[in-house]
Amino acid sequence: MSGAGTGGTHRVRRVILVAVVVFAATLALVFGLESRAGATGSPSPTPSATGSPRTSPPSTPSPTSSATARPKPKPKPTLRTIAEVQRRLVALHYLPASAVTGVNDYRTQQAVMAFQAWEGLQRDGIAGPITKSHLLRAGPPKPRDEHLKGRYAEVFRSRGVLLLVDDGDLVRAVHCSTGMPGLATPAGRFAVYLKSPGWWSTLYDVWMPYASFFTGGDAVHGFAPVPAYPASHGCVRVSMPEAPFVYGFLRLGTPVFVF
Repeated sequence: MSGAGTGGTHRVRRVILVAVVVFAATLALVFGLESRAGATGSPSPTPSATGSPRTSPPSTPSPTSSATARPKPKPKPTLRTIAEVQRRLVALHYLPASAVTGVNDYRTQQAVMAFQAWEGLQRDGIAGPITKSHLLRAGPPKPRDEHLKGRYAEVFRSRGVLLLVDDGDLVRAVHCSTGMPGLATPAGRFAVYLKSPGWWSTLYDVWMPYASFFTGGDAVHGFAPVPAYPASHGCVRVSMPEAPFVYGFLRLGTPVFVF
């Protein structure tokens, strides 16, 4: 009886042990499925290489914010004052830097006339809206014989402009008035052969200051006034403020081209 009882006891223990193992396995299976479902439905933040959580990429700015951040366009350049006009004329070689005075004087008006003549505008010496517009986008006058060496002068009779050139580079552009109809300044290539700072014309009883003669009795000289049309007796008139500089530039033997 004792052996049978002992055997029965062992069988009961084995059944209980098997039941416990099965129960534990069932619980493990159930909890494993739940953990997988949870991982699939709502992933937890993945730590980065530094251990901090990853952040979401920056959102695209709205059209309103991007438009606000966009830089404003620069205002268009303008010439509001006479000093700004003078500085532009200096940049284009119609005036020397010393002529920037902020005053609309005769020298400035003559420079404006030279610019207007070269650009094919009405020659009135007034820097109005059209002239200012051209001033802002124009470049310096280009000499015709820019390949020549040394200094020389070019006279454009139809335009009323005298160009002073050195080694092909423009030094100054000056307004001028050439010979009137019937006494037109002759065209061709000449050279300065006589200079006088205070020449008196016995033919016309008039002073010709800062005269540089280039053919016959015709000279480049200072005079007042210098109108926007051919008015001389064959000479090339330049304004008195410009005459000393032109006189100093033209040396004996300097070529003078008249077109």
